[in-house]
Amino acid sequence: MYFNKKIKLKILILVKSFLRPKGGKFSFLYGVPRNSKILDIGCGNNSPILVKTLLPDSYYVGIDIENHNNNYDVNKVADEYILSKPEKFVESIKSLESKFDVIISSHNLEHCNDRYETLKAMIHKLNVNGKLYISFPSQETINFPKRKGCLNYYDDPTHKNMPPDFDLILEILRENDLRILFSIRNFKPFILNSIGHFTELISKYTKKIYPGVWEKWGFESIIIAEFIN
Repeated sequence: MYFNKKIKLKILILVKSFLRPKGGKFSFLYGVPRNSKILDIGCGNNSPILVKTLLPDSYYVGIDIENHNNNYDVNKVADEYILSKPEKFVESIKSLESKFDVIISSHNLEHCNDRYETLKAMIHKLNVNGKLYISFPSQETINFPKRKGCLNYYDDPTHKNMPPDFDLILEILRENDLRILFSIRNFKPFILNSIGHFTELISKYTKKIYPGVWEKWGFESIIIAEFIN
């Protein structure tokens, strides 16, 4: 059963990687050198197998507060897998002995008890010239329609407070000697955005999320930065 699920996930990853719009997670991972040491903060939704499929020679460390929507045994994929209590999440990151070439925070900050201290903890775990990928719901999502699968920020009851502050994140990164390589408040890549104009018609009727709907609305904010000091 595990093997079959893993094959299905790899096929899905290959299909999605065909598009890999600039600034998206797939595009970012395709630019990561082989043998990189990677820290994945909030590594749910099959992120470990995505990273290890695209970068099999990488050393992958995942940290989360629970095994969230990973359709396989993460311990068979990750080189290290750490579960932390929510109130100890920042401390758990800080206590990691290694520094990393790449840190990924894909839809994690909005779930954290202290999102900006979590961000600072990530920064201090980057090697010089290490790269940080951050994605999170845009600030505009508080006004988006409600859909199953999350379009309005508050569709997900585990989202805390308001969406992360895009400008404050940029400020924290720059204050800590990171150079911004890519940033966008509302991610609307052309192909997926075009698909979304059609799938939105179905989504609006069924009240569910389909491929392209996030991109049609610009649900995600994305920032990619490099530690230069």
